Amino acid sequence: MQEVEELCDRIAFLKSEEIITIDTPASLKSKYSESFEIKLLIDKHFKAKLNELEKLKYVKNLKIHENENFLEVILVITPESTAISNIFTNLKGIPIHDLIVKKISLEDVYLKLLGE
Repeated sequence: MQEVEELCDRIAFLKSEEIITIDTPASLKSKYSESFEIKLLIDKHFKAKLNELEKLKYVKNLKIHENENFLEVILVITPESTAISNIFTNLKGIPIHDLIVKKISLEDVYLKLLGE
């Protein structure tokens, strides 16, 4: 699907030989995006500050995994335009060792549309 996104201006998804949607890659992802995921790796002693994130309206889910020295924080947030900046405002003063933002892919859209 990555090649499709890079090469095509418009994409049609078919189901049972019928077009179920046709649009640009960006528009399809925007239309069918309900959330995206942010993964952070932070120092363990900042765990208490993470409770503030759960209270934010655009945070749908917060998971924290502990290891010896770090916390892996996984946030599922709504795709509001101010969500990421507000997340980082709440994390001000916390050193972030790693950051991954996973947005919806065309493959995610395809699976959502075809129900598979």
